[in-house]
Amino acid sequence: MSKVLRNNESIAPYLSERLAYIRGLDPLGLQNNSEATFAMLLPGLNNVTGRLRYYSFYCWLLDQYSLRIGSTNPKEQEAFIRKAELLLALVMVQSGTEFNNIPGSNFASNYLQKSPEIIDLASGIYTEDHKTATTYWKYATGAFGQYYVASLINIGIVSSRADEAKLYSRTNTLEDAIAVSGEQLAKAFDANIDPSHKSIFLDAVISAQVSKSDLVVLFASFNMMEIPLDTQEHQLLLQLLLQSDRMPLDAEEVPFHRKNTFRALLDFIQQQPVEKPSLAFVQDNYYRAITEGLPTNETLFGWYYYQVNDWFQFANTALFNGLLQELTTEYGLNYADLTTFCDVMNGKVLAELMDTYGIVEEVSVQDFISQMESFVIDEVELSNNILRYEGLDRIVYGFELLMALFINNQEHLEAIDTFGHQNGIKRDGEASSYYLKKFTHKLSLPFKDFIYEYLVQNIVLRHHFVAFRKMEGGSQSTQKFVLEEGHIRYLGNFEPSFTGPRLTTLHAFLKDLKLVAQHHITAKGIAVLNDQELWQK
Repeated sequence: MSKVLRNNESIAPYLSERLAYIRGLDPLGLQNNSEATFAMLLPGLNNVTGRLRYYSFYCWLLDQYSLRIGSTNPKEQEAFIRKAELLLALVMVQSGTEFNNIPGSNFASNYLQKSPEIIDLASGIYTEDHKTATTYWKYATGAFGQYYVASLINIGIVSSRADEAKLYSRTNTLEDAIAVSGEQLAKAFDANIDPSHKSIFLDAVISAQVSKSDLVVLFASFNMMEIPLDTQEHQLLLQLLLQSDRMPLDAEEVPFHRKNTFRALLDFIQQQPVEKPSLAFVQDNYYRAITEGLPTNETLFGWYYYQVNDWFQFANTALFNGLLQELTTEYGLNYADLTTFCDVMNGKVLAELMDTYGIVEEVSVQDFISQMESFVIDEVELSNNILRYEGLDRIVYGFELLMALFINNQEHLEAIDTFGHQNGIKRDGEASSYYLKKFTHKLSLPFKDFIYEYLVQNIVLRHHFVAFRKMEGGSQSTQKFVLEEGHIRYLGNFEPSFTGPRLTTLHAFLKDLKLVAQHHITAKGIAVLNDQELWQK
């Protein structure tokens, strides 16, 4: 009887596990520069720590675990935290108010509808065989472990035991310390909770049961969307974001990049209230750098450095995506000769670019740049076109964005390179390194040769190398094509996208602190901006 093989099945014997192709992220390995930069500029935040009040809540919860349970068994702490997170999600869902970034809320909504008056928390955090796959949160240590704990440790309010990495506690207040401690935040959160609500919450976590009527009561104290104004908790959370970045003690000067970014973003929102202030802020900072001169503020230079590198990775990923789109359009799932395919693509891209910039004869890379400089070049417009189109058009706009970044930043490349070195944030594939060490040596090349070489070396072979590096002897591959003996076959694709530089999280925190409402600064936000004492280091 014959058998149809599906989904990469095989009936041949293998000496090792067969490859499984997975989606993967960052197919060209170019996002590391952007990520290293925003990690330096906004330490203690990440792109999934969506609610600031969870910072004080977790300190309080760890404090209560120590007081009520006290076990040094990480599994007991894990269960305690998971029950508390599910309970919080149920409280927010039951409230009927509009909310977002509440971990476990989707599960809680369905769980609440199916549950009787007395809700069993235990079956919502573990299955009968003590697994987590179908519960409120798949990751074993909950949203705390997956989303928050690294940031809480980084910002100095939570610590892990040296002898057991998965047992956590809030940090203590040290004598003469100027940094906010987990102990302070725990006490401040506790002060904002009605004593009866505190008892209901903790009794529910310990017993693993809560009534629906109690969920309604708990909302008044455990609303994670509201940090009570004019309280110690509110003041400490603001102070937490404005304190030093907690760099090593031997640093000559402790940086305040998070504080400076906080102030710059808040000031930008006051000056230019727009729908997406975090994106507009970093792009506005970039344009100021290339038109008015480099920022003297190290933090703002960092955001300029970030934008150059993020556009660089975006342009390259656009080339990658467009090339694969053309591959599957022309050859489907069949093999194509790599040299022939890239040569054909080279001719198409060259023709489009020459037509766009009115070039009628063969030119060098330098000649093309000189012609392109006579046009108005806008990186935002080119980026929007990359997102608007696909295939060949996306490749063309990707090359234009690569050229635009060089044209607009060429006089600053040495400064960009120096900044990356001094701050230890340069990674493989950094933009200024490419332009200074490789691109400038190719200016005399015929432009058609440059396009062909770039597609082969910087896109096809780079992805091939990055995919194998990520696999590291394992059985899961992020390859988007198969490359064998000079032939290429399509497997999948990857859309170009910008990295999330934590500014959206910072903007959310500004709203949590009531410094911003929607996209406008509030009276309290103006008062914070005008408080000169607050901004003194």
